[in-house]
Amino acid sequence: MFIPPDNKGYSTSYILTTLLALSPTEISPLPWSEPECGAYLEGETITDSMELFPNLTLSDFSKNDQNFHETTLKKYFTSILGGGSKALIGDIGQRISTIMRYQIGPKWISGNLAALYWRYIGKPNEAGICLKFALSDSKNQDLAFIQLSQITMRLGPTLIHQSQFRITFLDI
Repeated sequence: MFIPPDNKGYSTSYILTTLLALSPTEISPLPWSEPECGAYLEGETITDSMELFPNLTLSDFSKNDQNFHETTLKKYFTSILGGGSKALIGDIGQRISTIMRYQIGPKWISGNLAALYWRYIGKPNEAGICLKFALSDSKNQDLAFIQLSQITMRLGPTLIHQSQFRITFLDI
């Protein structure tokens, strides 16, 4: 499950096309890079013991990334640019990386899109880092929390029980 930024009044396709001066059918120039969010977390060093969220560390997200590839996201992800064209996953990753690098649009949008990319690719640890980045922007945190809940459910009840993962209204 993913709630797009479009539900909050932002046009994802506009950000990933018009603001990058690319049409939906154009492909980003090579070389492509993936949207890695760790470099954008201010004052954070990425380690396995890094706490992404209360009682949930990066190593918790790294334990079970086999079978994490979320194929159900493909339909949304490949149509994210609009215009009825099927986008290449690598090109979308590059576009997300570009909006992060040049700070195009709000951080919560680029962080959520990057987390979506990593969920589709099958890297929950990278998705978690990107959600932490998205939550560093105080707007529309509900979208990041929904993605976090999806990742946590896919990682399994054992993880939830072991880490005693709880989010209370006081944490939000």
